Amino acid sequence: MKVAIGADHAGVRLKRMLIRSLTRAGHDVTDFGVFDEEMVDYPAVCAAVGRAVAEGRFERGIVLGGSGQGEQIAANKVPGVRAALCNDLYLARLSREHNDANVLAMGAFVVGADLAAEIVTLWLATAFEGGRHARRVGQLESPPAWPVPSSAMSAGRPDPVFAGTIRDMTSDDLPIVLDIVAANDAELRPVAEEEIGAGFPAVGRPPFGRYIVAEIGGEIVGVVGWIPDHFDVPHVNWLVWGYVRPGLQRNGIGAALFDAAEARLVEQGIRKVYLDVGNAVTHESAIAFHRKRGYTREGVLTDFWQDGEDMLIFGKHMR
Repeated sequence: MKVAIGADHAGVRLKRMLIRSLTRAGHDVTDFGVFDEEMVDYPAVCAAVGRAVAEGRFERGIVLGGSGQGEQIAANKVPGVRAALCNDLYLARLSREHNDANVLAMGAFVVGADLAAEIVTLWLATAFEGGRHARRVGQLESPPAWPVPSSAMSAGRPDPVFAGTIRDMTSDDLPIVLDIVAANDAELRPVAEEEIGAGFPAVGRPPFGRYIVAEIGGEIVGVVGWIPDHFDVPHVNWLVWGYVRPGLQRNGIGAALFDAAEARLVEQGIRKVYLDVGNAVTHESAIAFHRKRGYTREGVLTDFWQDGEDMLIFGKHMR
């Protein structure tokens, strides 16, 4: 394997040892410097190693310093580089299996020569697993939009005051509620039609629970519902289908809906409320919202929604 290696003054001795062991193992190693222990700044040599790998001239790169931290950061400034700081064998293996790391950073002040050689050997020999990890690595190169958590948006200032009304949902509201759900996630509309809408006009309320809506100026802008526990546990309910019309989030609508729903549940003698949310990046703001309201994570169902996307279960004791 063609390997590019570089170090600052703190990593020179370790670099020399690794070059010898790599060469004995049959690897084609090119030394990018530095070549003595005179103090030098590390960013240039780490960037040079990173560029050599990113441009395809070398299959892997190794950068060394005192801790390895600065070297990792410097190498990662080069587009196409996935540098991982691995001062133990566990991180070395995972950096390859899950992250397809193409540059290894280590600290000569942290690892001894023998351990460093073991780390390098394992790191070079470990294959990338692909699968769901390939999708995530692809997102590193071209990141999707990352929502800003509502808690960060509102840090240092009080929550907005909701200026509308909360009322029971009726059958006439169903098309608008389904539109709000679909506007947040189009794939959920068929599920919402089944769970919220099935039999609604006939009985006057959803068969799976109760729902309330938020209105501003006569326009429905949000919805939330609650259902009995799946296993008929007494005094336990689940909050479901909590959605606010896109573009109107962070205006106090969700907080008002949850306040109203929780108040009604307490009136019914409910002592514990659960809700679930996915762990995809698009759910970060929802997770922050629930945590701010006192919900704590109590469980996870791995790969529930799809491969790599878990269901996170949050709970809150009612008072």
